[in-house]
Order: sequence, then structure tokens, then C-alpha cells
Amino acid sequence: AGAAVWGLSPLQDQQLAGVLMWIPPAAFHFGVMAVLFVRWLRNTEARMRSRDISVRVQREAEHA
Repeated sequence: AGAAVWGLSPLQDQQLAGVLMWIPPAAFHFGVMAVLFVRWLRNTEARMRSRDISVRVQREAEHA
């Protein structure tokens, strides 16, 4: 009778409930993946900068 109050069929009620139960965990997982991606990206950039500095120092030592 609860779904009928909102003008929903039993199937629509189940579909709505499924979506409502799916969204919060999906948002949480998306947030975690975004944080991990940003950390990975920053780590990769730091390693590339470090490598570039090492290569530059090595080249300067060879030319000195």
C-alpha cells in the first residue's frame, strides 16, 4: 500500500528502491577511486620530475 500512496506500481517501487540503494555506495567508490587516481598522478609526476633532475645533473656532469 505504501507504493500506491506515491502513485507507483510495485515494480516501480522496487526499481526506485534499487536505485536509491545503489547510488550511495557507487558515490563512495567513485570518491575513493578519485582520491587514489590523484595520489597516483601526483606520485607519477614527482617521479618524473626526480628523473628529469637526475638526467639533467648527469648530463651536466658529463659536459663539465
